[in-house]
Amino acid sequence: MADVTGIIKLLTENISNSYGLYAFLGLIILIILYLIRPRPKKKTVPSLIFFFKELGKSKKESFLRQFMRDFLFIFHLILVLLFSTAAVSPTYISDESVINENTVLILDTSASSQTTYLGKKRIDEIKQEAFNHLDGKISIIILENEPIILMHDGDVVDAESLISQLKANDGVSRIGDAILAANNILQDKKGKIVVISDFVNTKGVDPFVAKKSLESDERFIRFIDIKKKANNIGIVGTEFTKDDALVSVKNFNDKEEKVKIKVNNEEIIRSIGPGIADQFVFKYSLGINTIELKYNDDFDLDNKVEFVVPQPETKKVLLITNDEKPNIKSVLYAYKETWNPNIIIETAEPPKIPVIQHDLVIIYNVNPKKMPGAIFSQIREHVRKGGSTAIMMQEDSIDVNYGEVLPVTLKSLAGQSQVTSLNTLSRITADVSFAKVEKHYQSELKEGIVIAESDNEDPLLVASDYGQGKIFYYGIIDSASAFKETISYPIFWQQLLDFLLDTGNVKDNNYIIGELLEFADKVSVQTPTRTIKTEKLSLSEQGVYTLENGRKVGVNLLNERESAVNAETLDLTKSVYDVSREDQLIRKRLINVIIYMILFFLFAELLYIKIRGDL
Repeated sequence: MADVTGIIKLLTENISNSYGLYAFLGLIILIILYLIRPRPKKKTVPSLIFFFKELGKSKKESFLRQFMRDFLFIFHLILVLLFSTAAVSPTYISDESVINENTVLILDTSASSQTTYLGKKRIDEIKQEAFNHLDGKISIIILENEPIILMHDGDVVDAESLISQLKANDGVSRIGDAILAANNILQDKKGKIVVISDFVNTKGVDPFVAKKSLESDERFIRFIDIKKKANNIGIVGTEFTKDDALVSVKNFNDKEEKVKIKVNNEEIIRSIGPGIADQFVFKYSLGINTIELKYNDDFDLDNKVEFVVPQPETKKVLLITNDEKPNIKSVLYAYKETWNPNIIIETAEPPKIPVIQHDLVIIYNVNPKKMPGAIFSQIREHVRKGGSTAIMMQEDSIDVNYGEVLPVTLKSLAGQSQVTSLNTLSRITADVSFAKVEKHYQSELKEGIVIAESDNEDPLLVASDYGQGKIFYYGIIDSASAFKETISYPIFWQQLLDFLLDTGNVKDNNYIIGELLEFADKVSVQTPTRTIKTEKLSLSEQGVYTLENGRKVGVNLLNERESAVNAETLDLTKSVYDVSREDQLIRKRLINVIIYMILFFLFAELLYIKIRGDL
């Protein structure tokens, strides 16, 4: 009884359509039809009477012999059997693992993959290991500041070709973000995520948190750490004051090191203890300043820093207002005294306005009836030639004839709203918190980038390029907002003035790899290796960049976490996913094999009939 139960269980486990079992009744019908033949007449032959005793036995043998001799019946029997088998959709267990149906490879090509060990770079070990995990449909993600999808559902040949061409970049790593992106690629499909990295994670989601989160949803993730012990001392930070630079150099080794440091044309020697970040100050000069460690280690990228100190220029600012005590005026003078002494501030009260030859024109609380009719067309032309303007909204702005200067179309005055920063042009809104506005204008964007908006998505802060200059729309009505009374107000204006005046500020001319350089419109940028035209540039190369207007900016790694190429990694073997599930097998259907067999026997039957002479 147990054997019968086992057979039934085996059959039911390996069929997809139990109703198809009824098709096997066709076998019985076929046999019945075959047996229905005209009954032969019997004659008694006395001379054969001695055969009567063996008659029953002979009939049984001839019945079976007849089945075996009739090949046409055998063909029909096999075909009915195959069609009936196809009806139940039989399956079998494949030796192929379920998780190998789809593979997403996350390959760490970030800055730390340039680390060498015995003359071999980590990126080469990552590529070599990747060749061992090309199963099923293959997707590939690399790390270059942000996860970048290089391949989606490709084959082995294309994957091998792509992997062999990979090179390390200077970008930072977001391994956890890449794991989440890999999960989005797989979606509901069975498959595995293989992360090949040194697990020097510098930004974004922690990779172990991402791994644990996805494993709890039955996703198989494998971490492969190719890190080997490396020797490194690197420049990990710079801070700028008015005349000096504070430089941090860290010893990542486990013993004290004596390091020769070249600062422009001078050399100094520092002794740095294990795990210690040593700091020194030097007076920088105009132009490109270079700091270089004369130390032979396994990670070269953080041994050199180039930063740009621009030539300070005198800038002229014109404030046009009919307000007797404009609060923006005090902000301008505070900016001059504490941040940029190289500006000249001039105030004009309409209708008397001087010839516009200024670098920046600010429109604040003007009397619509006193504004000269042609002033805004003059301002627009001045911007086209390279100037900048900031137009600040007021409650009666709808009555001011701004001409074609505004990057938005004003509609009507609306009520209370929060101010939501969209994190675009973050150099303007960094460290700024906006207060609620009691009134604002409903408006529609014509051109430029929206930096902040209202609850109803009305643009409140917009930056736009026009010709060679910039136009800034300030839609926060100061008289109807507490923003002007917050600590963020002078910070916002300091950053906005730096942006509009394009000042020669050291801080604004030097960036860290991983930051985003944003422009109001597409501009041409010469990176250390290529020329591109873009509105947003993810900084992933170390060196000096040249912008379209000739301005130079320095970009450096300066990332202590990315330079920690010896950082210990958590236990990669720990997993909430049952590792034995890697051996789960795939149940595949046999229908394709059965179809081929049916076609074969149909052809064989036709051939047999032809040979027999019935065709």
